[in-house]
Amino acid sequence: MDIESYAVKLHERAERFEAWTNVDLVGLVAIYIDCATAVAFVTNVSVDPALRRTGVASSLMMQAIDFAANAGCTIMELSVNEQNESAVASYNRLGFRRTRRQGLTISMQRSLGTSA
Repeated sequence: MDIESYAVKLHERAERFEAWTNVDLVGLVAIYIDCATAVAFVTNVSVDPALRRTGVASSLMMQAIDFAANAGCTIMELSVNEQNESAVASYNRLGFRRTRRQGLTISMQRSLGTSA
């Protein structure tokens, strides 16, 4: 993979969903939409450690899911380390299911346009 062209593609096509507390960014979800395949890829999920397990990530993910569905995507995919059990459980609650595994990385996906 050419990292430079990937970075340009993300810059041009990525959508960000952010959570702020006053002037501090406390949560971020970024997705990349591949219009040719109607698939949205979650490229980043980050939450301030002090605010983990408070629903910030789930709220941002729901915003991303709604955005991707409204943009015409039919599938959303992500990758996560299988040892990050809390993230895997959270993604399961959001309707994601395991599709592949490579080493410790599992790929998960969910259909869009249906409830979790």
